[in-house]
Amino acid sequence: MGAFSTWAERIDLGLRLMVPYSLLFLLLIFNVIALPILPSTTMKLPLILMGVYYWAIYRPTLISVWLAFLAGAALDFMMGVPLGLNALVLVVVRWFVVDQRRFLFAQSFIIIWLGFLLISLAAAVLQWLSFGLVNGTWVTLDSQFWTLLVSNGIFPFIYGLLHLSHKALPFPAVNSPYALKRQSRYKRVKR
Repeated sequence: MGAFSTWAERIDLGLRLMVPYSLLFLLLIFNVIALPILPSTTMKLPLILMGVYYWAIYRPTLISVWLAFLAGAALDFMMGVPLGLNALVLVVVRWFVVDQRRFLFAQSFIIIWLGFLLISLAAAVLQWLSFGLVNGTWVTLDSQFWTLLVSNGIFPFIYGLLHLSHKALPFPAVNSPYALKRQSRYKRVKR
């Protein structure tokens, strides 16, 4: 008998998993669209970066490296930037945040918000450098500054939406491979 043995339980699990993935898809779409809250139509908020950051802290198995790469590649394609630019940034951010997950998971919202500020700053610098090296032209940093300011201002709202979608997810089963792997990792660290 498996963790989800009936069809109703499987359908329920599938519907619950659709909530965060649908929200990530919406963040990806809104990442490309010029939002009316921005001072310039050329500014794009790193909304998908917020999603990758959140899920890398609270449910790293939900967004794999491949999903982060595909989301970044789709973003590159839709925005018309060199292919791989955002994909590289999202994969590096996911890798770094998962590596620092044990620290971030136990922190208050203010520390999570400060962590996003630092991650978004590093991602903006990485994007600026990569774009400049690939295209040979360097854009001014004032647009990056305003993008960082606005995106960190709306981070609490996006965090709240992601947190609501996190509540829709079921807890990992006690005997699932993820839960067993996590338990064995914590036992090794405590010794």
